[in-house]
Amino acid sequence: MSESIQPEKYRDLDTVACEVARILVDENIHYLLVGGYATSLVAGNRITTDVDFLVDADPFKVRTVLSQYPGFEVQYNNLFYKLNGKLIKVDTFNKDTFKMPDLNSVYSKTFQPQEKPNRRLSVPLQVMHPTMIFMAKLRRWVHIADSTRPESSRKCQADEKDMETLLRWAVNCGFKIDLDGYIGKEKSEFHGPLQKLYSRAPSLRPLLNRALKPAGHCPFSIRLIHLFVRGPLGSSWLLDLWFDEISTLGFAFAFAFAFAFAFAFAFAFAFDFWT
Repeated sequence: MSESIQPEKYRDLDTVACEVARILVDENIHYLLVGGYATSLVAGNRITTDVDFLVDADPFKVRTVLSQYPGFEVQYNNLFYKLNGKLIKVDTFNKDTFKMPDLNSVYSKTFQPQEKPNRRLSVPLQVMHPTMIFMAKLRRWVHIADSTRPESSRKCQADEKDMETLLRWAVNCGFKIDLDGYIGKEKSEFHGPLQKLYSRAPSLRPLLNRALKPAGHCPFSIRLIHLFVRGPLGSSWLLDLWFDEISTLGFAFAFAFAFAFAFAFAFAFAFDFWT
């Protein structure tokens, strides 16, 4: 499905997203769009039923502010915007949901209305950078990947499709997903989820190989081994990940190995010399 043949499917969501964004800007509340709707702006093939906003204020207070404007109403502690006889849900989250220290430190991308001629954008929309959305979705996906609940399975499949879209966008645009870029989380915390995704979703492996930024701080001695191993196996972010995992201890092990080798060589030479 492409954006050019189904703009009407986004019409109401675009209207609601732009209305909320306009109000938040007027209220001096910093926001970023996240989730499925944000993914649809990146690639245009994600159909969702709500709009998710990451805000730099208390989400409950933001919902209260929005509910004072025409068109918004609260039902069962959820905020909706009524448009064309339909209720479209508007979710608000703060930085704690994504375990980030400060919204201003999050990489973002702004979509201007003229960039999306087939969409109904009336104001610029600020979106969490697609590579960051990928990592946020990965963190949620890994927690529900083993669930047998129908709702969790549905979300899991949707997240996998979103991650494929985001990876494809990164590859096409020449972006590399840098695990250091997720402020507030250690790079090592993504290694397990990435390995699980690589194992569970074979169709994503080529995209992961091309989109993941390789380890760049491995000690030279370990990098030599890395290059030797990559020769017969080809380029793989999984190898990069493994070597990056051991890079903090790699130098110590390499030094200890070199010292032991030198000591054994010296001992053998001395033994041959004296005998």
